Amino acid sequence: MKNSIIPDKVWDHYKKIINDFIDVDAGKQLITWKRYINIPLPYGEDSGSKYEDISLNVLIGYNSFRTWPINQATVSGELDNQNMAIYVSARLIRELGYADQYGYWQFDRSLDRFIVNGIVYKSSGDTQVAQAKDDPLLFQVILKRDEDNLLP
Repeated sequence: MKNSIIPDKVWDHYKKIINDFIDVDAGKQLITWKRYINIPLPYGEDSGSKYEDISLNVLIGYNSFRTWPINQATVSGELDNQNMAIYVSARLIRELGYADQYGYWQFDRSLDRFIVNGIVYKSSGDTQVAQAKDDPLLFQVILKRDEDNLLP
């Protein structure tokens, strides 16, 4: 087995730079994560949707260079509703207690919503990014406008 070209000490320094850059300097856009709460009622009746509001500081990447496919064909033309992604610190997600045993962010991709600058969005894809050796440092969530917004 070959020795690593980049020593662990250098990786640790890189992790500190990226984490501090996001957590201290750049990732300061405050958004609201509307976390869906699934609470079964005692008699099976409907009660409407319940959400917990969680404030998150994130870095927003606007899709100004069209880095992912976004258009949706309709009878009357194409819709372009996916115009941004949020970058969330994996360290923050772990500290808040929303990471699973593998360190992946636990959110409901179909029911959770995100409010950015007063506009309601839903997830249109997510992945880990900014890998430092064996440790992804950020989560990227592509956001799509929620045109059928039914939030309370």
